[in-house]
Amino acid sequence: MRKYEISYENLVYNTMLDVCQREKRRTIDEKDISSYLTVLSEISHDNNIDLNIKYGEGTAFKEKMEKYFYIKEDSDLGVTYTLYPWLDLEEFSKALENTIFVSMQPVLNVTKQKLNNVHTHFENFKLRSISMDVNNYYMNTIREKIISLDNMKLFEEKKLQKIRSNYRFRNNHD
Repeated sequence: MRKYEISYENLVYNTMLDVCQREKRRTIDEKDISSYLTVLSEISHDNNIDLNIKYGEGTAFKEKMEKYFYIKEDSDLGVTYTLYPWLDLEEFSKALENTIFVSMQPVLNVTKQKLNNVHTHFENFKLRSISMDVNNYYMNTIREKIISLDNMKLFEEKKLQKIRSNYRFRNNHD
């Protein structure tokens, strides 16, 4: 029997990649991760592979996850992971090239068949709502930063203009 170990982070990453490809959804929850793990376990068992999950802890785990995800605790869904709105699927997929299951097309084919309808209509609605909320939050935050930077730029340009004006005035009177 072959042995493989996959970190929980990589399990979450691959679950997100799979859900994005199958459902065009950018928020996953513990139910998605558990269902994906069930399918991976079945595939591992069928192929005589001993699959072990290595769970991360503490700040190191959180830092790895926050590189790609907005993490939220939801009363109905538990912990949710939302792919940041500025990351596209291709970029996210490329970042995961070295994780164990990303390149395994058979896994994606099996999950497409087995993981449809994991969530109720209400849960899907909540997951999509979380994605929209995260998207809107970052869009507003970035817009506010741009406005602030534009205002700072105008102020600094005025200072520069005054410096130039004062410099020309001094040079003309010397």
